[in-house]
Amino acid sequence: MIHPIPVDAIDMIWPQVREGLQRSIMKTGGDLTTAELWQGCRRGDFFLLAVFEGNAVKAASVWQPQTWQTGQKLRCLALYGAGMKEWIGDMHEAAKELARSCGATSIVSDGRAGWKPIFPQARVLRVVYEEQI
Repeated sequence: MIHPIPVDAIDMIWPQVREGLQRSIMKTGGDLTTAELWQGCRRGDFFLLAVFEGNAVKAASVWQPQTWQTGQKLRCLALYGAGMKEWIGDMHEAAKELARSCGATSIVSDGRAGWKPIFPQARVLRVVYEEQI
């Protein structure tokens, strides 16, 4: 079951999601920090969605409403979890509902090319590569 975490509960849940979110952002280049995600969630600027198995967090994602020149978007800043096949469809639906609630007309996510089978109707906007020099 996917739950949006209320702002006043962020500090209670954060210790359970911090390491997973850290691994997630490092896989995509580390241009964010878990401190930025935590602060954004605490301020209510970002949304934290969590998948629970009993009282334990099995997966989580952080989302930010953004205004692009092409309209309102809801952007996934980080996502992690175990047993993805069990919950990714529900997470996708929860994100779309959250996007609608924010007035967004689409959701946006950065990630590896392997996401395409999970979101087959998504249009690829860009792929980011980094070369060490």
